[in-house]
Amino acid sequence: MESGAGMPIDSEKGCGNEFARFCDFQKGQSRSGIFHRGQRAFAAAKLLDLYASSHLFLHPSETSPNQDQEGVPNSILEAMATGLPVAGTQHGGIPEAVDHGRTGLLVAEEDHVALANAMQEITQVPGLLTEMGLRARAAVMDRFEQDSQIDQLESFYEEAISMNGAAEPARSKPISQLAPQFAEGVPVK
Repeated sequence: MESGAGMPIDSEKGCGNEFARFCDFQKGQSRSGIFHRGQRAFAAAKLLDLYASSHLFLHPSETSPNQDQEGVPNSILEAMATGLPVAGTQHGGIPEAVDHGRTGLLVAEEDHVALANAMQEITQVPGLLTEMGLRARAAVMDRFEQDSQIDQLESFYEEAISMNGAAEPARSKPISQLAPQFAEGVPVK
């Protein structure tokens, strides 16, 4: 599977129904009725139902032939926010979201045996599923919630300002007129 593919897994029912829905999703088919106008997107309510009926989120990404990698997948953040631990690969931005051993388990790309073992460990070790799910939700709320992201961005700016030797941010002059090369693209009212 290449970047961007993830699916919730129910440890009691296996991945039969979820896998069929996932395959439909990958093909863009609407046979199972969970797609909106044939697009490759789940309806939000259906997606929440799928998360609620699952025990973990599987996201086995791997680097594409052109060496492209994804950042932090929104699907992982959404699944974690609902309390699902993640079994995934050490790929792109995934380790930034999934704290190995705390909010999920990460394995090397293309190591299918390790991925299967990670799924089994999360679902079979008593209490691990619940603990990882609670920590996954808390991690998303702490690190990826909008206010947290704004605070982090502001701290980066403050650090850059202090590293530049400025005691305070420079006061910029208000722009009264756009430069000619930019003004051409601005619609006139």
